Amino acid sequence: MSIRWAGYRGELQSDYYLQELPEKDYYIFHDLRYPSGQSHFQIDSLILTRYFALHLEVKNISGSISFNEDFSQIIQRKNDVEKGYQDPISQAAIHQRKLQKLMASWGISKLPLVNLVVFGKPSTILQAGTKRAQISRKVCFAFELLERIESLRKVYLDEKIGLKEIEKLCNNLIKYHTPKSFDPLQFYTISPADVITGVQCPACSSFGMLRKHGSWICPKCNCKSKDAHVQAILDYLLLVDSTISNRKCCEFLHLSSPFIANYLLSTMNLSHSGSNKGRLYFLTES
Repeated sequence: MSIRWAGYRGELQSDYYLQELPEKDYYIFHDLRYPSGQSHFQIDSLILTRYFALHLEVKNISGSISFNEDFSQIIQRKNDVEKGYQDPISQAAIHQRKLQKLMASWGISKLPLVNLVVFGKPSTILQAGTKRAQISRKVCFAFELLERIESLRKVYLDEKIGLKEIEKLCNNLIKYHTPKSFDPLQFYTISPADVITGVQCPACSSFGMLRKHGSWICPKCNCKSKDAHVQAILDYLLLVDSTISNRKCCEFLHLSSPFIANYLLSTMNLSHSGSNKGRLYFLTES
């Protein structure tokens, strides 16, 4: 059984070349993320075989790149501007140790794990100085991937794990993967205080609809709606916080009655936890 799990990585040019690998022999994963102490570590791409595992540290950096192993740093030169980044070779080694420890906890310790730093843009100029031979063994371009994998296959001739073990490993990689939650306010540098509160009118798009006799009335255009609050609550759960209480619902919708807030929330088929004043509502995972 072949498992190919491709995350959303539009810039990952290596995907194009990895498609050439036979599915019955290679198990390919992208964007894996696992707990490590108080934080997490991420694996850009992981290719599994019964003979070895290949961890890809993918970089899509343009311009001219110089490796400075004395300081575990690479320097990017582009448009007469220099920027320094952590050396991806040392970064890959850190992730390798963490992944090996994780796999060992699942009972997989015999499978060799090889690192390879992959630059996606063929226009990137790589400069390695006096350590060129050493670095070139650990770094390649995406268009070289298949050749590198074929070379590894010639080195690792003996089968290290069986089909049942590799399927177990694949299942655990998916089971324990912890995707990073997306915070749109943080991503777009927006303060929660800048989010417009109130119910938006579906007719004129103005905010501040009033709740009267079981309906929402727009004071600007007199539009009347029974369910205008639904979009407002969904916006809150997607933008402001992942949970909402009766009190927060009152504040956000400009309601004076927690009983009305409770009624509106209870009719939206939301998941909930807690009871009475401590009840929190949240979106049901699909």
